[in-house]
Amino acid sequence: MTKAVIPAKLLLRKLYRCIKQKSTWQDNLVIDKATERDLTWWWSALDHWNGRAFKSQCKEYVQMTTDASLEGWESNLMIESGYQAQGFWDLDMMGKSSNHREIMAVYLSLISFLPNIKGKSVQVLTDNVSTAAYINFQGGQSLDLSEVATKMWSLALRHNITIKAKHLARHLNTVADGLSRIPGQYEWSMHPCLFQYLDAVWGPHSIDRFASMNTTLCPRYNSLYLDPFTCGVDSLHQSDWATENNFVNAPIRLLDRVLEIICSQEAYATVIAPAWRAKTWYQKLKELSIGPPIRLPQASQFCIPHSIAMPEALKNHRWAWYAWRICGQIS
Repeated sequence: MTKAVIPAKLLLRKLYRCIKQKSTWQDNLVIDKATERDLTWWWSALDHWNGRAFKSQCKEYVQMTTDASLEGWESNLMIESGYQAQGFWDLDMMGKSSNHREIMAVYLSLISFLPNIKGKSVQVLTDNVSTAAYINFQGGQSLDLSEVATKMWSLALRHNITIKAKHLARHLNTVADGLSRIPGQYEWSMHPCLFQYLDAVWGPHSIDRFASMNTTLCPRYNSLYLDPFTCGVDSLHQSDWATENNFVNAPIRLLDRVLEIICSQEAYATVIAPAWRAKTWYQKLKELSIGPPIRLPQASQFCIPHSIAMPEALKNHRWAWYAWRICGQIS
């Protein structure tokens, strides 16, 4: 059936696991809810495949390289203009096996590149043998890896995507391997309770301008690299600052550029920054301020790391941190 019905293996895996629970032919077979859903699919959806071509129709072909490290994941979509997606793992994912992180990197990459790969045939190049096997065979013995493979194939079938994985030697996967190992010193967020207080005073904030899928404090955010849920890559190149109530927790080295954008677009923003009086951006914050800044606790009390790298906010315990409410219209 796998030759004619693409998700056949995927939708029989759970049934096989149920069958393996039997020790004798006389044992009753207990079917769980997940297996029942798969059997219901066979009952109701099989006609959808009737009349399909024995071989898949010719589709536009693209390649995608992926890699994962202990800290994060990265992917490259090899099309004419080239696309990169990247993200960092949360602490829970860091505790998973390397195989789990590798196959999850493929899943997140597919979501990130979805607008570019709909209706196409995607060859996934990975340096992890298990990942390639679980993609090509639509799951396997590991329940955790099979669940990710199921999500991946479900996504592909909904969007008419064909997936085929191929093992790529690690020494040939240099770009993806290098970017997945970038330190996550900026991968931290403010404590949610403190953000809720600032949101009550100056909010609601509509977008987190310097965040990721793990660190964002708003439903919408800008990320440095493409990731599955970002609404814009690189906030410094976005032109919609004036239409949003911006929350800005930026790397310190970028504060000068951030304030230039806020002034040029005449935007409102809440900016998190230390009191570094020698810096030009500190004087600019004072000029743009539309109210007294709010003194924050010590960074060790409000900074939540999302990476094993030391967050930038904790590198100098003498910094006094403030939240500034500024407006670019008064510059």
